[in-house]
Amino acid sequence: MENILEADLSGSEYETSSDEYIPTSESESEDEVDVTPKKKRKAVKNHKSCTTLTLMTGDSSDNENLPLAEIRRNQTADSESDDDIPIAHLRQRYKAAQEEKETEENELISQLLDTPFWENEEFFPPDPTFKGSLEEPPIDGRIKEPIEYFTEMITDQMIENLSHQTNLYSLQKDGLSVNTTSREISILIGIYLRMGLVVAHSVQAYWAVETRYPMVADLMSRNRFQKLVSSLHMTDNTSITEEDKRDKLWKLRPWLEALKERCKEIPQEEHSAVDEVMIPFKGKSSVKQYMRNKPHKWGFKMWGRAGASGILYQFEVYQGAAMNVKERSPLGMTGEVVIRMTSTIPEGLNYKVFADNLFTSLGLVDHLNKQGILYVGTVRMNRLKGCELKDQKTLKKEGRGSMDSKVEFNTGVIALRWYDNRTVDLVSSYVGKEPVHEVKRFDRKEKKNIMVTCPKIVQEYNTFMGGIDLLDSLTSLYKPGVKSRRWYMYIWFHTLHIALINAWLRYRRHSKLLGVPHHMKLCTFQGRIAGSLVSRKQTVGRPRATDFSPPPSRTVRRGLLPAEVRLDQVSHLPEWAVKRGRCKNRNCTSLTYVMCSKCREYACFVKERNCFAQFHICK
Repeated sequence: MENILEADLSGSEYETSSDEYIPTSESESEDEVDVTPKKKRKAVKNHKSCTTLTLMTGDSSDNENLPLAEIRRNQTADSESDDDIPIAHLRQRYKAAQEEKETEENELISQLLDTPFWENEEFFPPDPTFKGSLEEPPIDGRIKEPIEYFTEMITDQMIENLSHQTNLYSLQKDGLSVNTTSREISILIGIYLRMGLVVAHSVQAYWAVETRYPMVADLMSRNRFQKLVSSLHMTDNTSITEEDKRDKLWKLRPWLEALKERCKEIPQEEHSAVDEVMIPFKGKSSVKQYMRNKPHKWGFKMWGRAGASGILYQFEVYQGAAMNVKERSPLGMTGEVVIRMTSTIPEGLNYKVFADNLFTSLGLVDHLNKQGILYVGTVRMNRLKGCELKDQKTLKKEGRGSMDSKVEFNTGVIALRWYDNRTVDLVSSYVGKEPVHEVKRFDRKEKKNIMVTCPKIVQEYNTFMGGIDLLDSLTSLYKPGVKSRRWYMYIWFHTLHIALINAWLRYRRHSKLLGVPHHMKLCTFQGRIAGSLVSRKQTVGRPRATDFSPPPSRTVRRGLLPAEVRLDQVSHLPEWAVKRGRCKNRNCTSLTYVMCSKCREYACFVKERNCFAQFHICK
């Protein structure tokens, strides 16, 4: 107790002796001191010390009868220092303080974005040098066969799951399975692709006597084709919960997710564009949309991101605004679409994204810029608060090619208005009006072509924005009009063409990388894939009449048979033809009666030479 008192009262004005207490102030008296003869006790009567103790422990009258140890415990509890707090609690306090600081900073940034500051300053773009890696030429130095590119998009596992779910669905629906196989599903897809090459007024016309098409009718009967199309299924209806059924595309979900994963694995280009994909459809469906400015006004809408070459890297089917209520953010629904479509782009490598005014906003450009993704897009001026550019009348007086621009102080984004036949508004995070070039335009008054000044930002947008439009035009070229009572099958048919176009564009990319001067056209590429699907992976044994297509006519050029079919070493059996034909083996011009039952090509098989074996082994 003596040590505690001495530590607490160090520096106070008093003197003590060994046996008695001497007051040091007139206000103090010996009556206030409790002196015990047997046990000497030192007490404190200094006015300054008592005042300090009263302030620390509360009212002095309340603490007169309390032991000093208890007073100190109360003092410690009331004024706890950081030294006595556990480290975990201190870390939590620090983390909470940091989160509060970040929240305040985010709110400040949001306020700045809500009230941007535009100024007439020169735009200093960041370094737009692309730091990513592009696709390299194939390692083996050869171009793959068309079916190999197609199976990279539509895998054997997807076909196997489709056949299994089709059998299960037909059993649940009719009580009798259609007993299909993955090979028959492949033939079905091959028939569908061949129908797109030879257009008929209806599906039944391919089997009708007057309009029969042997390349389709000889592979599968009409009733079997229609039965399989009506039974195609991708998921088990009995395993779906009510929560899963909130997704309007739950019946297509396994197929769509598998195709998305295949699209994500394609090496990405430096420039890509986000836009809408329209799947034509006029039937009844809650997913159907109306878009008056599209060539097909009624149909299913998809969000997609495609490269400048047309390759689709990411997509999702739009199910309506009600499905995205929980996902809305200050960027808006369309801004969130761009964020999702660019989620697979590596950050900080200066990939460049383009979009039209449906998606563009100042917050979106700033968000992508923080991730190292550069952006160019047209914009609606009501989304650029405080940005006052010259109006159309003023720019029209200045003449075609006139422009006006401003730079946002907080984000460094440039907004530019350019006048051609009318004004167009754009924003960018990496390119402005310099360098300016000239474009050719037709002047109605002078009735001749004139040169008009055009900023760099417009040139970039026009060059790299058309990826989705290119994809739409390619998918509509050789697409048959197969109908179904189930609305989601139209989306499934469209995904087949997306996979086909992606495969063909990758084939063209590899051809360019390897320096191949000529490449197959899309119709030839589609026909080669269809031929491979109806002929590959046949079982060993005597072939059936439906296992191969009829022999080609004499006008068909030599070498149209896919190499993967000729060299698969499955079910190639010699048979005796009615008429002789020229041997198709290399460096052989003999006539022979021997024909391959699968390839339907002539090849010698005599004592002196075996062209039949060489034809099915040598490339």
